[in-house]
Amino acid sequence: MRNKLLIILLLSAVFLSGCSLNFNVKKKGSVDMTNNGGIYVSPNQGQNWVHMTAVPDVSGNKSIGFINVRELAVDPSDTDAIYLASYDFGLYYTYNIARGWTKAEKLGNSTILDVVVDPKDKCTVYVAVSDKVLRTIDCSRSWEQIYLDPNPGKKVTAIAIDHYDTNNLYVGNNNKDMFKSVDGGKSWKRIKIFNNSIQDIIINPTDSRDLFVVTSGNNVYRFSSDSIPSFEELSRFPNRLETSDLPNLKKNFEGVDIGSNFVDLKFSQDGQVIIWATNKFLIRSNDGGLSWEKIDLLTTADKSDILAMDFNKKNPKEIYYGTKSVFMRSLDGGLSWTVIDLPTARITSDIVVDGTDPRAIYLAVRQQPESK
Repeated sequence: MRNKLLIILLLSAVFLSGCSLNFNVKKKGSVDMTNNGGIYVSPNQGQNWVHMTAVPDVSGNKSIGFINVRELAVDPSDTDAIYLASYDFGLYYTYNIARGWTKAEKLGNSTILDVVVDPKDKCTVYVAVSDKVLRTIDCSRSWEQIYLDPNPGKKVTAIAIDHYDTNNLYVGNNNKDMFKSVDGGKSWKRIKIFNNSIQDIIINPTDSRDLFVVTSGNNVYRFSSDSIPSFEELSRFPNRLETSDLPNLKKNFEGVDIGSNFVDLKFSQDGQVIIWATNKFLIRSNDGGLSWEKIDLLTTADKSDILAMDFNKKNPKEIYYGTKSVFMRSLDGGLSWTVIDLPTARITSDIVVDGTDPRAIYLAVRQQPESK
């Protein structure tokens, strides 16, 4: 990581010195609309940005600067390994961002709806493509289908891996169904039926039994995997699939419009600090989710327009979020904020704080959807 950050710092220094070197580093107002997408990296907590989109090729460097990014996923065991899920152009990955990106050619130009990396095996990666889950066990050289959604016309919207026992896999779809495999994807069983389409499945990094399931409308349900009936019980008593009695974090804020769009929910390294981002608020728990508080922002709720969020897992006071036009940074837990222009005319799609060196920030962007 140190060598990678040094290269990024050198590139930033070249740009700031005014030397003529084309690495597609641009400030707002001087943007190439055809090549201002992909990913930007900051070596200094968002103060400066470098456009890191090179795709080395025998014919010379190509670029993913035209791509709209859906999300980023970082290998839990190697923070240099980053996966980029795109709209319409498949999956890209890098094991050292300073050396560029590689396309997972076998996946083609599909939209990647989710991507997760096995926390115990860096060459095992899962992606959601349309109604399927595909897996590679050889670092993207080949892919196999391990799940096909049984509901015609529905899509897989979320994948999660139990970091304690990676044979336990979870899948959610936009038909309100949550499925589980206990044998590494060889067989599946529906374990829950929710009220709305599933948007995300999140596992507490300090306790893999602690599950959070997000459904449309910014509903966040929390429950223990220990409470899930056995497959045999589910077959005999299908009413146990119902989730009406599950605790919904949204009910902690009854009477308050906390926003209708879920953005993210992330944990500190010790699992005690949780930050839940909606389109209107950042909401924090300092006690593992027993109580919650809103973090003060510079904007009112109706003007916040939060699109992505992350924080330093080792120091949760360092918080970052992105909107359609700015990158927001707080180094004191939200007591004060610094407003930084995005380095592109595109809008924020994801933010990742490097797990090894939290000064390094990854900013993924996409074009703003056209108004209907």
